[in-house]
Amino acid sequence: MAALRKYTRAEAIAKLKSLCRRREVSQKQAIEKLCGFGFSYHQAQEMLPELLSGGFIDEGRYASAYVHDKLFLSFWGRIKINQKLRQEGISNHTISYAWKRFSEEEYLKCIEKAVEMHAPKYHPELSFDNKQKMIRFLEGRGYEKPLILDTIQSYIENLAC
Repeated sequence: MAALRKYTRAEAIAKLKSLCRRREVSQKQAIEKLCGFGFSYHQAQEMLPELLSGGFIDEGRYASAYVHDKLFLSFWGRIKINQKLRQEGISNHTISYAWKRFSEEEYLKCIEKAVEMHAPKYHPELSFDNKQKMIRFLEGRGYEKPLILDTIQSYIENLAC
């Protein structure tokens, strides 16, 4: 196995800035990347202010982009998105601020889309067991139980029409 290349401080920061120009990066991801470049955790922490002051890393921007992508592209629910953001070290205040960009109506459309995508596996008959499978699937995606039940019920009612 080849040894990891050792980067100088300037090279590592330039490489990380290049990455940050292409996609949003959290502070935790930036530190992990710097540690992967051969720096200690303490050294990586010392390099962060340069990236933060230059606007390359912004936790609010990262959280908003993450919520948008997981909500509209992966159809994840609020619970799972919040949990993953907390694992990235994002504060609850920043997470709630990121959610303010999206209306409840948009969120409901996403759960409806998730139901429509998953329900055909059990169509045309939504038996009790199939409904339970769909509920477990949507809970795994991070949606709230009352919303799941309401959305499945309205989906079934629309099928009956």
